[in-house]
Amino acid sequence: MAIIEKKSILIAEDDLDLLELLVEALKLDGWKVFSVTTGSKVLIHLIGKKVPDVILLDLNLEDYNGLEILKLIKEKELSSQVVILTGEGNIQIAVEATSIGAVDFIEKPVTTSQIIKAANSAYKLVLKNRPNENKITTKANKNDFIDSDFTVNDRDLRVIPNEIVITPKKAAQNIQNKRGDRNRRASDRRDNDRRSNERRDKKRRELEHLPFVPTDVSTPYNNPNFNYNQANQQQVPNNFQNPGNMSYATEKEDSNLRKYLFNIVVGLVLIIALYAANPFRAIRSYYIEKTLLEMEQEAKLSSQRLQKMLLRTDDLLRIESLAAPAIKNLMRITKNRNVAIIPGQNIDNLQQNIANIFSEHMRVNTGIYHQLRFLMEGREMVRVDYNGNHIDSKNSPDLQFKGSEKYYAKALTLGPNEQYISAVSLNRENGQVSFPYTPVVRFSKLIVDEYHDVLGNYHTVYGVLVANMFVQPIFEDLKHDSERLHIANSQGYYLLNPDMEKSYGFDLGHESKLSQDFPEITAMMKDHISYTGLTDHGVVAGRFVQMGDTVSERDLYILKIRSVADILPFGLGLLE
Repeated sequence: MAIIEKKSILIAEDDLDLLELLVEALKLDGWKVFSVTTGSKVLIHLIGKKVPDVILLDLNLEDYNGLEILKLIKEKELSSQVVILTGEGNIQIAVEATSIGAVDFIEKPVTTSQIIKAANSAYKLVLKNRPNENKITTKANKNDFIDSDFTVNDRDLRVIPNEIVITPKKAAQNIQNKRGDRNRRASDRRDNDRRSNERRDKKRRELEHLPFVPTDVSTPYNNPNFNYNQANQQQVPNNFQNPGNMSYATEKEDSNLRKYLFNIVVGLVLIIALYAANPFRAIRSYYIEKTLLEMEQEAKLSSQRLQKMLLRTDDLLRIESLAAPAIKNLMRITKNRNVAIIPGQNIDNLQQNIANIFSEHMRVNTGIYHQLRFLMEGREMVRVDYNGNHIDSKNSPDLQFKGSEKYYAKALTLGPNEQYISAVSLNRENGQVSFPYTPVVRFSKLIVDEYHDVLGNYHTVYGVLVANMFVQPIFEDLKHDSERLHIANSQGYYLLNPDMEKSYGFDLGHESKLSQDFPEITAMMKDHISYTGLTDHGVVAGRFVQMGDTVSERDLYILKIRSVADILPFGLGLLE
């Protein structure tokens, strides 16, 4: 007889918030879920427990690389199918994981629907590759892992809580016990039926010995067998009609009237009860709770993506390392024309070399940067723009003075390894907002060159490296088809709104703010508290995104809204 077991999955993930979310989502989908946070616990689970059908494996665990664990699972020919989960994936790692034996490769951030779909696809492969339906998947043998780099001892196996390891011998015993339980329950039911029949037969035999007395039901008061005490009879009013004189037809009509009235009352009670109970309330509540959970996770992932994309501090360091020789030579020649790191070079050649480095970096990172610039004494020395699909290096007549800009002044106050990151605003050219409107974030870094000239005089030259990054594509990636997305800055001005005319009021001269449209939600988020709930606007998930170690002008507010009518299935939203 085949043992029908619940499909099982082992999740190895060190992000506790994501781990908790995935565990709850997979349980709702019908999975038996195990969870661990380190690579060594994955191995302990495979030895000490039943091998799961599917393993959801993070590549960057605390103690072991996920690819090493994947190789070991495949070398020992365990029956589990492995889905790889990583936050720093690339094509090379994906190809390597697939070649080893992973059935899927998912890059963070992820949604619960992605994970459930991947897990179910992997489970189909498990069923397809399972040679015999009656075969019981047993735990891995500890000796299978002795020749690997992992170490497991008996103490690790003893700490596994509340889990029963199923072996073929134990499974056979369980089958026998279940059969015995079913036989006992069947025997108990037969005994109960037999005793019930005996009691019914005994009662019938007792009633058979009672005498039968015929009774005239039409005239109960005139029946000699009716025990009527004349002495206790009370005086009745003159207009009282004796029931003994009531005809059978009249009594039947009265009975039918009472039944009719009773049915009307019961019907009204049922209608009121159904109206009060609202049979769609449970369905509505389920889908709202499910949507709240999804939107809360989506808001969290959106805030993490914003922090990751709007705090790209590595790119300026990479650009500086590539262009440093040409930049420092340009700084020295501009400051003192008798000094050059590479003899024979002039300002025009150095500007062209730096522009080529900027252009190549912009080409590799297509669509990320709007401008790359190098400034000295407040004036642009080199500038490369990305316009549509064209990279354009500006000549001297197009270079501007930017010494009054905040990002330039802030950079001059920083140390050599620090960077300034601005708040989101519209790009400006010659002091005016450029059209079409281009939202950007500006990164700036101080470049310092200290040297002695040929006469032995000491010089210190300062320059500033600036990068303008596109913001609108990042915002667009956060949108969901069935929701309205709002993003505001720390002052509450819209950076993104379904009505684009409300965006960037601080640059375009209007006062459209988040607090005007959603005062009650904004009041909660001003205290830096994330909010998820059902409001008059629909199902709402709001989140405060802090873009640094302290609260600053760069901080953002995310607000996602879904209509209740849109999330209810089968047109139930029309009943709202």
